[in-house]
Amino acid sequence: MPNPSFEIHDTCPYNTSQVQFAMEWSSYGNTSDYFNVCATYPGVTVPSNGLGYQQPADGQAYCGLFCFYANNYREFIGTTLDSALEIGQRYFVSAKFSLADGSSFCNAVNKLCIRFSVDSFSATSSAPVDNFAQIISGMLITDTAGWYLLKGSFIADTAYNHIIIGNFFDNQQTDTLNLNGNSTSYYFVDAICVSRDSSTCYGTVGISQISRVDPEIRLIQQNDKIILINESGTPLDAFVKINNLLGENILNKEIKILDYEIIPFNKLQSSIYFISILINNKIQTFKLFKQ
Repeated sequence: MPNPSFEIHDTCPYNTSQVQFAMEWSSYGNTSDYFNVCATYPGVTVPSNGLGYQQPADGQAYCGLFCFYANNYREFIGTTLDSALEIGQRYFVSAKFSLADGSSFCNAVNKLCIRFSVDSFSATSSAPVDNFAQIISGMLITDTAGWYLLKGSFIADTAYNHIIIGNFFDNQQTDTLNLNGNSTSYYFVDAICVSRDSSTCYGTVGISQISRVDPEIRLIQQNDKIILINESGTPLDAFVKINNLLGENILNKEIKILDYEIIPFNKLQSSIYFISILINNKIQTFKLFKQ
């Protein structure tokens, strides 16, 4: 999954309908929203915003979309996978959802979905509402205080290379629970995961490991990469070293971190590694788990 928790962004959201500011993600139908702690516009701030109040499930950002509205109106978000799914391979999939508790949007539904596709879509050319998805919630998702983990698995019958989040079922096929006298349903979504290993997506500790390297640098570990996010506003020089359990050096690299820097380690074997990062004459070491 690229940018599974929407942490990497090229611009802080300054209005609604700006999911495209989360790197690699875009609207796959209508006007989905992006929420981040860096926002100054109150409608898209975190944790309190125009749709309700919610802390992120992972990191400092999440997205949001309408999942039930009149005339089968839906919003979708989607992205291109790092690599296409392998036909015949079982994949484990999860995402975290939270029902927005804004007074106009708190109508719970049961058809929150994760769908895989060979087609991409856009805000003006929406994904279809055709009563199909590979992963579907069978129960009404009513939690407004925490995050519900939607999870499931399927065997890929096609080399899908896009993932889409939303409700693909029409109003007649969607069960609802009216919690506040309104028929509109809006959900926050975070922490998307696709893996061949169930423990990666079904665990309770979250999708990525987030650490603080420096007061102005966050480190996010995903299974095949390290992401260093620079929150200082100015470029920072860093030196990165990775060693294996035997102390053998795997990588030495000088980098300049502008907004963010990605350090891939997808070619490393499954094991435990140690990454040391020198910034501002301070060095910190973190343990990496490569699956």
